Amino acid sequence: LGARLGVQWSLPADITTAILWHHHPERAFDASDPPALRRGLYLVQIANQLVKYCYTYSSETEIDSVTDETLESLGLPTPLSALLDSKICTAIGRAIFIAEENTRRKPGAPRRFIRMRFGDEAVRLSNSLDTSSDSQRIGAVEDVFAELPVEKMATFVRRSDEDKPLPLATLRSLPRIHVTAPATKGGIEYLVMSMVNHQDALDIPTPKLRQPARLLVRALLPNLLAEAGNVDIVQSLDHGRLHIAIRSDSLAFSRFGDVSSDVARSALEVELASVLNLGWFESIHVTPDGTGLLFKSHV
Repeated sequence: LGARLGVQWSLPADITTAILWHHHPERAFDASDPPALRRGLYLVQIANQLVKYCYTYSSETEIDSVTDETLESLGLPTPLSALLDSKICTAIGRAIFIAEENTRRKPGAPRRFIRMRFGDEAVRLSNSLDTSSDSQRIGAVEDVFAELPVEKMATFVRRSDEDKPLPLATLRSLPRIHVTAPATKGGIEYLVMSMVNHQDALDIPTPKLRQPARLLVRALLPNLLAEAGNVDIVQSLDHGRLHIAIRSDSLAFSRFGDVSSDVARSALEVELASVLNLGWFESIHVTPDGTGLLFKSHV
């Protein structure tokens, strides 16, 4: 479709060819075509894979195979993931933040940072994972709230639909808050706005911490809707480090079906791939049953 549009818009033939074959650059040109043309198309393919790997990657998104030989011929490091340095991740992250802040639409792909999986879907996911790797990027912790300082922590509970999100004026002098709300649509909206208002009230460096934190709560919390139960969040800024701890039964590893804790943690890593790949937080910890998540930012 893209190539047809290119023809209809009278784009140069080389660009139309690149649009048509950017998933299969080896099929795009004849051997007699200029090397620079072939190189350019391979670079387009690689850039496309990096964006998917770094941001929209999920178990349903295919990443084209780019061989080490191809990367070496272009003078690039191997493997493909080696190209995801801090400069590229920062650029992709900045683009995400700009798009998220300048649209009235609800987040689409960002909201799927954590996709709630149940039953057969969870079993299929767990069966597809390779758990032989020891590169575990999600650490274990017994209690996400016990890891955080409790001095001067203010606690708020949403008791009825009449309760409005916590305003800036209330939050301005509070470095640590603990907020609880029902896992209903109104309760989730209350939590999202309260956390965002608290982030605005804190002296958080921008955009280093504030933008990832804002996008995280906006994207993750709507996935925790449930027929019963509460969602608990603690948000804390201490010595320049932001902590966000979330506790909800909707996060329990039992949603993955009858699988081992190692498989469940690997499945959670797949669901958090965007956050992990972009390096928005220094570390992510999860409780043994999966009901608690703790995000620790970089200093």
